[in-house]
Amino acid sequence: MVFTADANGFHSVVPGAKVFLIGPATRAAETDATGKYVLNALPPGSYNLTAQAPGMIATQTVFVAAGTVSEALLEMKVEAVAQSTTVTASADAAGAQEAAGTNTVGESAVRHMPNTNQRFESLLPLIPGVVRGPDGLINMKGVRSSQNASLVNDTVPGATVVHLHLNFENQAAQYN
Repeated sequence: MVFTADANGFHSVVPGAKVFLIGPATRAAETDATGKYVLNALPPGSYNLTAQAPGMIATQTVFVAAGTVSEALLEMKVEAVAQSTTVTASADAAGAQEAAGTNTVGESAVRHMPNTNQRFESLLPLIPGVVRGPDGLINMKGVRSSQNASLVNDTVPGATVVHLHLNFENQAAQYN
């Protein structure tokens, strides 16, 4: 019979588990609704008995004697999960340029946000992807201030709304 046991020792049968027997002969079976399985006509000898169900496994060594009926109880345990992630990069990605995005800082933000030094660049961290680094300089999209550039373009005459068009260019200088 194939079963699982909870922390309190209560048993639950595992229907539909695949059972494999490998030794002097090889056999396979599937457990029924009561967790039972039958493997017939086995020559005597030592066998490795394995039961598998999704996420669970049980293994046991059994000995089959000639002319007898053997019963093996298999307690299923949670199977170890193996997972891996492979990351690859190509040299072509180094020269890639990111598309420009446009963000707008509205009149309400300009007038009501705390801006102690009255400089517009103090409001840049309101834009997603723009942060002030530990050195106090503006970093955009994870790139340090020394490796990015921005253009502030106020082209709305007579309005207090500022349209901020940010062009990000991620290129590293190469010296020979």
